[in-house]
Amino acid sequence: MSEFENKVNEEIKEEVKQEEIKVEHKQEEVKEPAGAEQDAPKEEPEKGEAKAETKKTASKKTTGKKATEKKAADKKETPKKEKQEKKQEEKPELPPIEFKALASSSKNTAIHSLMLQIKNNKLNLNHEVQRKGSQWKLENKVKLLESIVSGVVVNAIVVAEMDGNKFCLDGKQRLETLFSYCCDPNDSRFNPKLKLFGRSYAELDDATRDLIDGANINVISYANCSEEDCFRLFEVYNNGVSLSSAQKSKSYLSVELINKINGLLNSVFIKDKCNITMGQSLKEEDLMTVIQSCMIASGFNFKSFNNAESNRYLKETDSDSIIATLNIIEEHIQILDGIVADKEKNLKKIHLPMILACANDSEAFADKLRNFLENYDNEAEQEIQNYKNLYCQGSTSQKAQVEGRLNFWKNF
Repeated sequence: MSEFENKVNEEIKEEVKQEEIKVEHKQEEVKEPAGAEQDAPKEEPEKGEAKAETKKTASKKTTGKKATEKKAADKKETPKKEKQEKKQEEKPELPPIEFKALASSSKNTAIHSLMLQIKNNKLNLNHEVQRKGSQWKLENKVKLLESIVSGVVVNAIVVAEMDGNKFCLDGKQRLETLFSYCCDPNDSRFNPKLKLFGRSYAELDDATRDLIDGANINVISYANCSEEDCFRLFEVYNNGVSLSSAQKSKSYLSVELINKINGLLNSVFIKDKCNITMGQSLKEEDLMTVIQSCMIASGFNFKSFNNAESNRYLKETDSDSIIATLNIIEEHIQILDGIVADKEKNLKKIHLPMILACANDSEAFADKLRNFLENYDNEAEQEIQNYKNLYCQGSTSQKAQVEGRLNFWKNF
């Protein structure tokens, strides 16, 4: 039993005791009658009635206590409720979200049908938001034609329907390429240089022509678009990160070659000691650095160090020969790892192909590399400053610039 309950019981017992004493006193008192009616003796309350009255008083006391407690609890709870209600009243009601849901549909459409739509001006390729035409090089256009006849699925075309007109918002270069190949030679958009297996569209055999005409392209259409919708759709479909030139070059590599190159890129020397930036690594320009070192080490007759020449090397050189050259580069990396102790800020991407290709275990090469890294910014080192000023500025991928850097590392 709690302290409060004990206290209440004691108070009740005390009150009962006091009531019993009052009853006893009343029984002993004798009162004089007032007037005629006072002559009659006053009835004394029986003992049982007194006890009943006492219990009733005690019950009232207990009820009163409980009521007091409840009132106090309610009083304590009321501010909380009022505070919560007030907080709810103060919280602003958010307006409903308003947006426009576009109605879209998807349908596989034969290339022949798409060409007719373009010819009859039913499908417009030149919405204001679009890039200018002829963005693709001839090589890219030929690849599209080759992929179609070889069964490769062409990416979907996105079309917006607005005021009864249809505008291409994604896929313009693909459709433009196909139309320039398949259209009438008298059409101003016809491209006589575009050939598939050395033939124009008119020169194709029926089977190959049917492959092109009947190939399906998925067309995603958005109905009842506004100009604002067109710009929004163009932004959404062109919001991805484009492939870098180095990443595109991976299409010319086998899985074996990619794994071999990645192994070299994860070596301690390249990963921890060379100054290849995070951005260069994300674009896989470090991969291109290794390929360029192979071009030098193999004696490939390159015209420049641009990605087109790197791709030519990969296409014209068989995988076994490239693997053999990569094994040589791997040996050079082990030598370089023994020369360079820590990360070097001057071991940049521009120098690496030549260093990787020319490295050897002679003391003369080791001394030249250490001197280069220590005095790269020292203006008193005339040979290094000439190297920087003549071959490391401007169009560094041009053949003269590349050969200048290469000769510096060959002569030691």
